[in-house]
Amino acid sequence: MVTNIPEEAKTQWKRASEAKSPEKKILELQAFISLVPKHKGTEKLLMQAKRKIAGLKEDIEQQKNARKTSSYLSVWDKPRHASGRIVITGYSEILMIHIYETLTKKPGLLNTIFEPIYGILESQHIQFQVVVLPVFKGGKIDIKIIDYLKGSDLILFAHDNDENYVLFTNFCSDHGLDINPKKGTVNIQRTVGGGIRVIGNMKKYTVENVRKTVLSYGIRDAIIKIEGDMTLDDIENSILETKIYRPIYKVNIQSHFQIHDPINRKTSNIKTINEFIEIILNKLNMIRIYTKNPGGEISPRPYLLNSEAKVGDLAKQIHSWFRSNFKYAVIWRKNNPNPIRVSKNFKLEDQDKIEIRAHTR
Repeated sequence: MVTNIPEEAKTQWKRASEAKSPEKKILELQAFISLVPKHKGTEKLLMQAKRKIAGLKEDIEQQKNARKTSSYLSVWDKPRHASGRIVITGYSEILMIHIYETLTKKPGLLNTIFEPIYGILESQHIQFQVVVLPVFKGGKIDIKIIDYLKGSDLILFAHDNDENYVLFTNFCSDHGLDINPKKGTVNIQRTVGGGIRVIGNMKKYTVENVRKTVLSYGIRDAIIKIEGDMTLDDIENSILETKIYRPIYKVNIQSHFQIHDPINRKTSNIKTINEFIEIILNKLNMIRIYTKNPGGEISPRPYLLNSEAKVGDLAKQIHSWFRSNFKYAVIWRKNNPNPIRVSKNFKLEDQDKIEIRAHTR
């Protein structure tokens, strides 16, 4: 096990996970902390639990303020918008503002940022929400920034120097934010019944190993979807929520807009917003799919889907009715002028044009 915590602590974690109200969840988490042995192997887990408690207390306080003002909504809680959220963070306020203004074409920000500022990156009928955060200064605000980054889709680090980047990555690691991609994913979907069902190719463990790990945390009914080369530690981390992965780019603007991928060590000089959109879609494993009605024009605004998406996934995203009444689809693919008739299990590719035919009654 990743933390080797006792069975009673695992059971207590289940109680904390299932608690409905913030007040009840705090009490259950405090009980969980009391049951976890204090040693190096549990340091990050305990810190994560304490941070959850601190966040819940802050939520309770905000709710009290909201009841007093009736219309209060924290800027930190503003909902996601468009096709995804790109967050700009770092230690250099000037550079962060420069990046934000370059992407959103929205100049005139103040020199000091006290809370998130929102804008839109738009190109080729594709929109992403862009948010610039306050700089890292130490204390509670840094924790708030990390929590916000966990809810983003892509992090842009304003790279003023290597020392600050190391500070940032170490702080992320200590607070449950992982910028190093795993070789797969673990998705745990709770169900009403049916026991533990494991889906995926397992190389380093058996289905029974997975079942025992999940059951040890009191999870009796769930679908465990495993993709890639994952370990039992990865499964346990998913249950405990000790690590959340978010992709990152280091960004600088001097004579040109430059982004660096620290994972594959590739640097790109960006000349247009269109080029940047292409890089984002590739990083987020997204593809653009354009739809058309029979005999009609192709819609200029694409649907953005995961690169592994199939025709049926698109039909469901358009409307559940299309998924339920799907008959067949016709696809026009790049470099192929001839239409292809396909089923809902046909894998999509970037910039496919598609017509979906449904049964009518």
